[in-house]
Order: sequence, then C-alpha cells, then structure tokens
Amino acid sequence: MRTISIQNKSTVVGPADFAAAIPALAIQVARDFAPWWACAGNVQVTTNPAPEQILILDNTDQADALGYHDLAAGDNPVGYVFAKTCQQYGEAWTATLSHELLEQIVDPFCTAMIEAPWAGRVAALAYEVADAVENQEYPVNGVKVSNFCTPYWFLAGALPAGAKADFLGLARPLTLTHGGYMSYTLTLRTWLQSFAERTPEHQRHVGRYSRRHRRHYRRVA
Repeated sequence: MRTISIQNKSTVVGPADFAAAIPALAIQVARDFAPWWACAGNVQVTTNPAPEQILILDNTDQADALGYHDLAAGDNPVGYVFAKTCQQYGEAWTATLSHELLEQIVDPFCTAMIEAPWAGRVAALAYEVADAVENQEYPVNGVKVSNFCTPYWFLAGALPAGAKADFLGLARPLTLTHGGYMSYTLTLRTWLQSFAERTPEHQRHVGRYSRRHRRHYRRVA
C-alpha cells in the first residue's frame, strides 16, 4: 500500500476544515480517480507520518505560487500547498491540495511525459493530470476538489464509447478548458507552455515554487 501523508502546518486552515478535507480526498482518490488511473488503487491518504507527504503551508516566497510537487531527501515525493496564497487569489486550498495529490499519485517524480500532437507539431507533453482542466472543481462531501484528466485526454483521436477526456466531461482530448495550461517540449531540453483563455497570471509564472518549476530546472542532489 502506497501511503501519502497530508500534514497541516498552515495558520489559516483550521482543524475542522482540515479534518473534513482528508476523507473527501480519500473518497475522490478511491471513487473517482482510481477507476481511471489504476495506480491510484493502492494509495492511502492519511494524516499519519509517512515518507511521502504533502505539506499545507501559509506563504511561498513568491506571491503567485499556489503549490507544487518535488522530491525531498532520499528522493521521497513531497508536495506543497500554500493556503494563505490560495486565499489571496480566491482559490480553494482544498482544490489545490487535490490537484497536487492527484498529480503526485500519477507522476511522483515529475519525470513522466507522453508523445502527442501539440501546437501543430509532435511534442512530448508533461504527464500532469490536472493542469489542462485547471480551475474546474466539484464538491465531495461539501469539499471542493480538482477536476482531472483521464488517460484518454492524452490520446489523439475520437473517444471510445463510454470514455471521457476528463472526469467532469468538459474537455476533448488534447484541449484545454478555460484557465487550463499544458507544459510541452519539442527538444527534451526546453519546456514551453500553452495557456487557455482566461488563465490567471499567477498560473502563468514559472517561479521557484510554481507547479511547473520541476519541468524547467533540473534537481541537483
């Protein structure tokens, strides 16, 4: 069983809200996510300490960063959610937490990519499962969680019968919903971004703690 520990170290996330978020995330992973992404079937979301974790903090050193996931000591995956910064931009910290959790489940080392037609060329797309439908949310037990892409989003062509490109059924394969974005590379050396209409400025910036930072700067041990 793969265990991801969620730790609240933020001053703006109260115990009751945190306590409500954990079971909602567990439901999302097991009920909504795992049927599309088999790797989620053995994931346990807990507040107990574990090597793989996501930390909820207040502020990043850059005001436009909501969260990201990276590697900690020993190459253990770790995610960060900046709750006070989320509040500043009117974003639900629970949706950002959901976004980071789902992406960490699928690509814990921020290295996965898939070849697909993009921007009129063949490109390698980052295997990030929530970026393309960023800002699309839905409630689980009254807690806002992030929409996410299914594996079919990354495949060109018509959807098979009964398939969806994303959980809420808002996108077509290889398309962005309003506010969405996608990182891609044509050279395997330099990463570029595509943005949908109405993507907020704080989601366009690639800073030290942005979600896309790990795609731009190689980690040095």
